[in-house]
Amino acid sequence: MPLLPLRRAEELAPTIERAMDDGGLVTRDRVACCLGQLAVESLQLTRWEEKLSYTADRLAVVWPSRF
Repeated sequence: MPLLPLRRAEELAPTIERAMDDGGLVTRDRVACCLGQLAVESLQLTRWEEKLSYTADRLAVVWPSRF
């Protein structure tokens, strides 16, 4: 099973490639890490928005230096 749905990955490839170039992600290792992180955070390119259903208490635990 591929990491990302092939049809969706092909559709988004130009946009993803441009964003990686703009961000300086040009080495094989950095591209691989970026694609892996993208797959995880977007549920294999099926989600585009963060849920943002965090409680104030949880935010304070995760990012204590911000509060």
